[in-house]
Amino acid sequence: MIVMFMIFVAIQHHRHIKQENDYFHELVFLAKDFELNIHYQTEKPESDQLSPTRLTEELLSRWESVAAAFEDISYPPAEAVERNDWVEVERAWIETLTAYDDIYEASDKTDLIHPRSIKNYIFSNNLSDRDNLKDYLKEESHE
Repeated sequence: MIVMFMIFVAIQHHRHIKQENDYFHELVFLAKDFELNIHYQTEKPESDQLSPTRLTEELLSRWESVAAAFEDISYPPAEAVERNDWVEVERAWIETLTAYDDIYEASDKTDLIHPRSIKNYIFSNNLSDRDNLKDYLKEESHE
């Protein structure tokens, strides 16, 4: 009976550690993707917080300019950004890119910008010479 109890406790402990590791990995991926700072709380990992940096603000600004230039690209909910709810911001990114990718794949592709070009611009500030994303963004900034 004691052995069974010890096995049960070990399994529960392993599950708890796995949940903490999964949570930590999610924070790290979000921080990397959105250029965020992580504020660690070693006693309470669930209290770790993400906060935007100057690079995050620049990324969001590029995303906003793309959303203004393309009606099929959505900017994340302002409340999510204000609350530092980066899981929601990431969800919004995945949804908008998936929807745009579907539109792109269903089109003849001549009048649309490749989804990868949009992603590269937003997340890496990389404007490709292969398409005219730069022209779309210039047009939007002059309106």
